[in-house]
Amino acid sequence: MIIQDKRIVNGARWLFWGWLIIVLAMNVIPLGNDLNRIIHKPIFEFRLDYLTHFVSFLIFIPLYLIGERQGNPIFNDKPVLKYILIVGGSAIISECLQYLLPYRTFNPMDLISNLTGAIIGTIIISFFIPSFLKE
Repeated sequence: MIIQDKRIVNGARWLFWGWLIIVLAMNVIPLGNDLNRIIHKPIFEFRLDYLTHFVSFLIFIPLYLIGERQGNPIFNDKPVLKYILIVGGSAIISECLQYLLPYRTFNPMDLISNLTGAIIGTIIISFFIPSFLKE
């Protein structure tokens, strides 16, 4: 019974690190061009994959906050700094890896979308962590 409880408590960590691996893997495997459709074309071209890049880094927010809420934070010391270094760093690395792969294309807008999701996540987490520390 204790093992099940420990699995539940560490579930947020597994989800967080597992999602990080999935995001990195999805950025290096060839996926095709279905997500490159243009949603609306006034002055600025906005493709569906920009939204998926953005959301893929926003998903780290609930995964991180679940661990905080359970009293088992993913990062114990300086959590906001570690969050931005890990999530923001992976946002940069995942897109820069595409520059090195012959079957993928580096796109600066994808990098901006990744970083925007990571930065918004950091801002949201920095507001919630003090409330979890008070409990």
